[in-house]
Amino acid sequence: MTLEYNGSIIEALASPSNNRDWGVEVKLTWTDGMIEKKMKFGPYEIFRSQNDAESWGVLAAVRWIDAGKPNAEALVTLH
Repeated sequence: MTLEYNGSIIEALASPSNNRDWGVEVKLTWTDGMIEKKMKFGPYEIFRSQNDAESWGVLAAVRWIDAGKPNAEALVTLH
């Protein structure tokens, strides 16, 4: 699943894990001035379906972008 959001490209790629759950890796690309920046998060392997995994990945990335891209740990929050 790919989404362009607020100047960033979000790619959430789900794959089955060994324990019958799904994992997701999230890749973000954006331009800061003239420099292209990239971040990769995951895999997070706690989802019951491909759709759940990819939807969570996109939503987590949108929240991280909206928070000002504060740090790598901000993609996963406990609230």
